[in-house]
Amino acid sequence: MDPLQIDPNLETCPAFDTDIYQIIKTALINDPNSPNITNEEEAIQQLRNTWTAENEARKTRWEQQQEAEREEAAQRRQEAEEADRLQKEEEKKKTEEQKKEKEKTRIPIRPIPSSRGIQRLQDRLHPYAKKKLVARKFFPLWYCLPEASYEATEYERNLTEDTGFSLVKNLDTTYAVKAIDAAKPSPRAKPDKSLSWAEILEAKTVFLTNMPLGDYPPDHIRMFSQFYVNMETHHLLRTLRGKSAFVRYHAKVRWDWYETNEAGNTYNLVIINEDILRDCLNEVESEAMETTMSR
Repeated sequence: MDPLQIDPNLETCPAFDTDIYQIIKTALINDPNSPNITNEEEAIQQLRNTWTAENEARKTRWEQQQEAEREEAAQRRQEAEEADRLQKEEEKKKTEEQKKEKEKTRIPIRPIPSSRGIQRLQDRLHPYAKKKLVARKFFPLWYCLPEASYEATEYERNLTEDTGFSLVKNLDTTYAVKAIDAAKPSPRAKPDKSLSWAEILEAKTVFLTNMPLGDYPPDHIRMFSQFYVNMETHHLLRTLRGKSAFVRYHAKVRWDWYETNEAGNTYNLVIINEDILRDCLNEVESEAMETTMSR
């Protein structure tokens, strides 16, 4: 059924008493199915009753139609409000995610202690050592000495902010931008066997402290720590060439552990291998003897 286009409440009953409806009135009077209509007045009343009944029916339809339209409009408003709410939630979620991503690139601001000032300048771990620690790979312990720390500090001062480039002075006193590798090996680095025993003890603290950069398991950090303790407390260390022997032992065993670990079959550094230590002592004694004889 087609919807009504005009409000039936605005309609008025036609003037059935005028001549324009004369044919209809005459037909009703002469209709044998309408025995109660015998004159024009009764015909006019019949037409008015019929129109009124139809008008009431249209009013009922109109009210139902209006109610349906109101419900449909309310449904559309609810759907629009829900869509708007979901859109705002999505935009809020997107904004929060963008904020979180942005926060990941920022250094968090720590609470300011009211009574504690700077105690000392922080040591800078050399980028090459940091790279190797993160990768859990071997690197010479020299990179944990103050000399390497100073080099790292000076190196960082020459870098432009967030670029990975450095300014290089040309022969004509002009400057050029040169790409650099912040984690390249230092030309001044020394192999472990060339360090003194005092340098090893100084560097090992920085090495152990920074092992968490590589997410080393606690057991492995304790193993390396005990490795140095066991060397420091070994009776051979206090002999004439004991320190030199342990420098040699440290260089060989530390490098070998990383190689063996990478190959998938490692061992416990805590256990000092007396045979290897004795060989290291023999090496340094032989070298000392050759040096003495060549003088």
